[in-house]
Amino acid sequence: TTLDCFKTEIIAPARQMGARVELYKGSTLYENSTPLGIFSHTDALKEFSIERMGEDGKFFGFGVCQKLQTTLIDKERAINVETDNYLEVEFGVGCEYIYPYPLFRVEDVKRNETNNDITIVAYDPIYDSARHKVSELTVAKPYTIKDFVISCATLMGLPLRIDPAAESAF
Repeated sequence: TTLDCFKTEIIAPARQMGARVELYKGSTLYENSTPLGIFSHTDALKEFSIERMGEDGKFFGFGVCQKLQTTLIDKERAINVETDNYLEVEFGVGCEYIYPYPLFRVEDVKRNETNNDITIVAYDPIYDSARHKVSELTVAKPYTIKDFVISCATLMGLPLRIDPAAESAF
């Protein structure tokens, strides 16, 4: 399994893990997105970093989110990244990849004409949640935690898949 591959790689004396960044256009829902490109260290991916950030927000009472900054090399000017695009980071061993982070919405794109770099800043969905207020939620009273979660996901345009086994948790 993928998990077994990663466990083996983590304890190996020489790690050979890879990473790549996928670019999508369209909705944050996977099935409504169009893949625009996959970039790895063997082609355009120069670097990326993911950091926690945020300050007190209005929606959940905190704004801790993750910020992705990535740099792509684009000598041929063939890569076009816009602020309605999404990025997804993957880590892999061989042909097995895992997706440990959510989709990141592109917030800023800067092209450096001198060195052919595109620097992209993107944030996870919690960043967008700070733009909302509880009063924007459409949830009937009285409501359950599950109702609240569904309302939050709907307001932010996020996919929500609740495993039937998780029903008892609500």
